[in-house]
Amino acid sequence: AGAASKLDIVTQPVGGDAGKALAAQPSVKVTDAGGNLVAGAEVTAAIASGDGKLTGTAKVASANGIAKFTGLAIDKAGKFKLKFTAGTLTATSNEIEIKAGVPTAGELKKMTPEEFAKIPPEVFAKFTDAQFKEMTPAQIKAMTTAQFGAMKGIVNFSLAFKPAQIAAFSPENLKNLAPAQVSRFSNAQLQALTTEQRAALTDDQKKSLSQAQKDLLGIKPPPIGEI
Repeated sequence: AGAASKLDIVTQPVGGDAGKALAAQPSVKVTDAGGNLVAGAEVTAAIASGDGKLTGTAKVASANGIAKFTGLAIDKAGKFKLKFTAGTLTATSNEIEIKAGVPTAGELKKMTPEEFAKIPPEVFAKFTDAQFKEMTPAQIKAMTTAQFGAMKGIVNFSLAFKPAQIAAFSPENLKNLAPAQVSRFSNAQLQALTTEQRAALTDDQKKSLSQAQKDLLGIKPPPIGEI
C-alpha cells in the first residue's frame, strides 16, 4: 500500500448515556490513492461539534488498515459529531445524541440543589434505592413537580427514604404522589410529616392509609353526613 490518502468511517458511532461508553464504538478505514488499506496509521478521535469532553481510547493505530475505537464516551448530554484525524486527513461522523445518565450515589453527594433540580424527569424515573438514599433534604426541597411526577411509577420508592428526607418534601410535591406510594410510608416517615405536609394530603391519599396510619396522623373520619 502507498501513503494514506483517505479516511472513511466504517462503523458510525451511536450515542448513549452521558459518561457511559457509546452504544456503538466507531471504526475508521485508512486507504491510499488506489483504495488499498494502509496499516499502522495513527487515527485520533475528537469532538467536532457539541459541548462536552470525549474520554476513552481516543488514539488508535489502523491495524490492517482499520482503526477500531473502544471505550469512547462523552461526559455531557447533547448532540455531537466526532471528527477523526490521521495527519492531514479527516472524516466527520453522523450526529449522535447523548442522553443524561442516572448519576451514581457518589455523584449525587456532590450535586448542589440547583444542579439536582436540573436532572431530567426521565432520569428520575430510573432512580433506585442507591440514589434515593443519598438525596439530601436540600436537594429534595429543590425538586421540581416534573421530577416528583416521574417517581409516580416507582411504587416503593419511599421505602428508601429516611424520615428527615420525607420531611423535606414540599407540601405541593407530597400531594402529587400516588396514594399507593403514601400508603407505604412507615410509621417513622409518617411521624416526620410536618403540619403543612399533613394538611396537603389529598382525600385519595388519606383513604389509602390504614386505620392505624390515620390514627398516627390524627386523621379523624368525616362526619357521617359527609361519608
